[in-house]
Amino acid sequence: KILGYEHIKKALVLAMVGGHRVTGGDESADRGNFHVMLLGDPGTAKSKMGSRTEEIAPRSVGISGKNVTEAGITATAVRDEINDGQWTLDPGAFVKANGGLTWVDELDDMDPEVRASMLEPMSQQSIHVSKAGINAKLSTQTAVVAAGNPKYGRFDPYEPVYEQVDLGSTLISRFDLGFTVTETDDVDTVKQVARDIVGRREHK
Repeated sequence: KILGYEHIKKALVLAMVGGHRVTGGDESADRGNFHVMLLGDPGTAKSKMGSRTEEIAPRSVGISGKNVTEAGITATAVRDEINDGQWTLDPGAFVKANGGLTWVDELDDMDPEVRASMLEPMSQQSIHVSKAGINAKLSTQTAVVAAGNPKYGRFDPYEPVYEQVDLGSTLISRFDLGFTVTETDDVDTVKQVARDIVGRREHK
């Protein structure tokens, strides 16, 4: 159980449920998925909320920004050595999560070139793959929920928030909803959290 953050929880439910995809007569489409980004201080439960969203979503794939590659997000070509040796496409996270949700933890630790590979599938809801003689268009109609830390590790209350986020304006613009989560020293809030934690232990 995570106390509070009601507005964030509602946004995560929205990401899981999604909206209606609208297709125009010219074959253009407005996506029905909602992308949500959580940026904040360590220990503020943003990763726990994202992980829980992945757990309860009907269809989901989770990745970590520390070790994911571009192929792990999009797709890679692999040779079938067992049968005829032909090349096939091995789908990445965004393709596997088509019709569901992709959870990206530690977004700030992701290599910038790998983060750039998120742009097309997030905005176009599809990716074009041209590898090993294979040319294909793969659907990536997935909501993206991502969490990360500000570039200084935690937010400085005396500096503008936008100056402390080092993810690139292009990627940030792909997210429909963004939340900053900071630690608080408000006495009433701290007491409420402490009572909640102790209360849960007493009931076990």
